[in-house]
Amino acid sequence: MTAPSDPSRDRALPFTPGADLRHTAPSEFFLPFLLGVFVIFTAWLGIVNQQEGRIAQIWLPNPVLYVVLMRTSWGRWPVYLGVATSANFLADLLAGDSPWLAAGLTFANISEVVLAVAPLKRWFSEGLALT
Repeated sequence: MTAPSDPSRDRALPFTPGADLRHTAPSEFFLPFLLGVFVIFTAWLGIVNQQEGRIAQIWLPNPVLYVVLMRTSWGRWPVYLGVATSANFLADLLAGDSPWLAAGLTFANISEVVLAVAPLKRWFSEGLALT
């Protein structure tokens, strides 16, 4: 006979040690995966479709990550930020950037989103109704 599970362990992030994955919703794995695929594809597309210089005309990963973080609890941020950071870095490498340049650009993109979202999430903890 097994001991009853600790409720706090059932609600742990699925990527943390000791998390009980039997009660994890498929969306907890699928949504970060989907975000990663979206970020890699759109970041790579933005990089390779540049007209002049190093500036992309449209950069879709940041506003999508912004929305995801605004609609997600603080506890899930590490998962989504980790996925977006990895995907952004990989997209830069796939586009031919050096690892140092890729790391710098990734840091700039993720910092931009976090610095924009964190204060708004703190000020509007019940949600931001734009309608």
